[in-house]
Amino acid sequence: MIAVASVASIAALVAVAYLSARIGYGADLADAPGILKGPDASFTVAVLDRIQAGDTPSAVALLQADLDSRLLDRWVYDWRGH
Repeated sequence: MIAVASVASIAALVAVAYLSARIGYGADLADAPGILKGPDASFTVAVLDRIQAGDTPSAVALLQADLDSRLLDRWVYDWRGH
């Protein structure tokens, strides 16, 4: 009896988590834990959407911020002493 209740509660939690992630993804608020699309793909789509909408300065700002973040990560990695 306890095993059945445990399995049922786990199944319910998984279903609720998946459905809430799906709803958030549909509203462009979440990505169902990387199942539906990767973060790199999402970023590329965001940049291309802005370019197609004619908002080139915003697309350039996104790309610049991403590059800055990657360069800073690399700088920190290089200074750690490997």
